Formats: sequence, C-alpha cells, structure tokens
Amino acid sequence: MLCGPFAGLIAALRPGSMMGRTIWRFAGFTFSAEGGLEGESGPVALQPKAGGLLELLLRANGAAVKKETIAAALWRDAPPSDDSLARTVLALRRALGEDGGAIYGGGFKLACPVETVGGADGPFPSAAAALLRTVWEIAASRTFCSLPRAMEALRFTVARFPNYAPAWKIMADVTTAQTIYGELSTGVAAAQMADCCEKALRADPRCVEALAARGWALAMFAGRDDEGRRQIDEAIGRRPDWQSFFYSAWLRVDRRDLAGAMADIEAALELSPLDRTLLDLRAWIMLCQGRLDEADALARSADALRPDVGATISVRAVAACERGDFARGVAQAERGAASKEPSRIALSVLAYACAKAGDVPRARQTMAAISARPNGQTASFLAPALVALGELAEAERQLRRAEDEHCPWRAFAWCDPRLKPLTEAGLQRQRRV
Repeated sequence: MLCGPFAGLIAALRPGSMMGRTIWRFAGFTFSAEGGLEGESGPVALQPKAGGLLELLLRANGAAVKKETIAAALWRDAPPSDDSLARTVLALRRALGEDGGAIYGGGFKLACPVETVGGADGPFPSAAAALLRTVWEIAASRTFCSLPRAMEALRFTVARFPNYAPAWKIMADVTTAQTIYGELSTGVAAAQMADCCEKALRADPRCVEALAARGWALAMFAGRDDEGRRQIDEAIGRRPDWQSFFYSAWLRVDRRDLAGAMADIEAALELSPLDRTLLDLRAWIMLCQGRLDEADALARSADALRPDVGATISVRAVAACERGDFARGVAQAERGAASKEPSRIALSVLAYACAKAGDVPRARQTMAAISARPNGQTASFLAPALVALGELAEAERQLRRAEDEHCPWRAFAWCDPRLKPLTEAGLQRQRRV
C-alpha cells in the first residue's frame, strides 16, 4: 500500500480529478509540466524543484509569488532553508540565461511577458507530472526503502498513462538504482530496463536519458561495451544531461579511466550541483584514486547536507579504515547501517569495517545477513569483508561470480581500496575482454 506523499497525488490521478495540460511561452522558451523546458535550440535541463518554481511563476502570470507559497508548494515535508531556496532560484536563473526574464527577490516573479498556449485538452494531467516530481526527488535519495515505494508509484503511473515518456525514463533510473543497491538480479534488471527505455523512446524519441540508460544496460548486462558507449555518447551529443554523464562515468571506471570518470561527474555536477548520487560517486571515485583525505572531506560535506542517506557515510567509513582508524570506521559504518532495513552496500561496509577492527564474529554475522537477503546480488558485497578477514581465495571466487552475474559493482573491483590485497597477491581477475 502506498502512503505518505504518494497518497494524495495518486488520488489526484483518479477519473474525475484530471487537470488539463498547460503550455506557456515566454522569452524564447516554452514550458509544460509534462514536457519540461525548451529553448530555441531544444530541450533545457531543469532540476525538479527549479521546474516546480518555474511553473509557479508562470501560473502567477506576472504577479510575485511569496517565499511562503513557494516553500509550501515545493517543500511539503519541512520548510526549506534560505540556502535551499536560493539554490533553487539560482538553478532556474542558470537554465533561463540572461534572456529568460529576471527573477526578483522578496517574493519572485518573471519580468517578461508570458503567453498561455495550452488548454484543457492535453493528453496528460498535470497531476501526473506532480507525481513524477515527487517520485524523482524520493528516488534520487537512493535510500533502500524509498526505491520500492517510488517504483510502485511509477507502475501506477505508467498503467494509467502508458505513453508518458517521463514516467518510463524515471522507472529505468530507479531500476538502475535498485540494481546498484543489489536489490534486483541483473537478469530482471536487464529485462526491466530494456522495456522501460524502449517505451520511453517510443513515446519520445528525444528522450536522451532513456538512450543513455539503455547504453549503460547494454554495457553492464550484455557485455556490449562499444555499443553501449556509443549510445551514451549520442545522448550527451544530443543534449547534455546529468544522468547521461553519470552512466558515462560508470563505464569509464569499467574501462579503468578514473580521470575520465571524474571529468564526467564534474560535468554532471555543473548541470545538477546538489544531486546526492553525483556527490556520492565523486567521493567514491576519489577514494578509488587513493585520495583518502579529499574523499573523506567531500563525503563529510555531503553528509552534513543530507545525513539521511548512507552512501557518503560509507565512503567516510572506508576512508577511516584505510587510514588505520578502525574505531571511527566502525562507528561510521554503523551509522550507515542504522536503518531498519539497511542496504547491502551499508551492510557490506559494516562487515568490512568490523573485520578490519578485528571483530570477526560481528563481521561474519553481518556477512550472513547479506547472504540471507532474498533475490538480488550478494557476491560483490561479500568480497571486501572476505579480503579483510584474509580469505583472499574466497574473495576472488566471489568476484568471479560477480563477473559472471554481470554485477555493476564489478566495474570498481580493480580500483576499490578494500580489494587492494588481491592485486598485491596477484589473485584479482584480469579485466574482461
């Protein structure tokens, strides 16, 4: 059963409550909640809250929108900080550029004429777009518990609106996240992503996010590296998007190009500066580059912004253990695994930290909890603790299993600092051909 922020939005999707699609034109742009922002040269990337802010300003038709109104509309659970609101305004300013109309403070408004060109006969209700904005924000946190909730809401959406490309492309992204968290088998993930991307591209051939996701899936799950790389490059060439750069970075790691992966992440952060997924991956790549202090500092900064998500906490735990501060490493790993149902990633880091600290019983107990999880993948998440326990041959066997299962985390095995003893012992497998 769906609860929390999904309940009211799904009620709004029921027959009798549909609102018509509205399209606005202003300063050389067109915007709709369903289709997003487009300029004269094509689609313009817009963060979810910046898009919500733009819709509020357009609906105001030249009147100023008070900060309190913006906060109530875009931050339903808790009032935003001044910095959060300022970052959202800045993101919208950057998207619109100098010719997009000024946004004034003290309340905000667009200082340019706005023309309404859409009406009540559009194919999709604005409630569907509102649902997707909420789904996207929850799914982007990549918490273990949020992803199944997001997926359930997405399935409801595509059942009602099977030609709604944004829902299909976000479903592909959530599938990616569930796979990275180890909660889906790669066979299920491959089939699901192929279906989502095909339907997104059929509904909207310009959907570069779906094209990039399909390229990543081809490389990760089918071993078609060159074809997958071409599709991601094509997506970036059509319209740079942070998700396309994220997928590109992952493939560059698989090709042992950490510098190129970092460049992709930096390019993605230019488009979406506060996305937690990108901040997490940047910190993890720094860790893999051996830049322990920088990775820890970056993870600490991101942790201060969003302490509710465990991925950067895991980076801090690994960095502490690699510096020999095992007590701090265990403490950080415990934070990452403190939720009622911690992810396999968080459990993996906890097992590794406990093993490094010499708490062998707890390390083995945590590894058993990973193995007991139904479905999904386990091999990549067991290997680091096995290395810390000195069981190198078994760790190598698990990595070979991850290779056979096409686990996405195998891309990082060659540079993961926790697995370095395998390389030193000459055991770690060669990169697949």
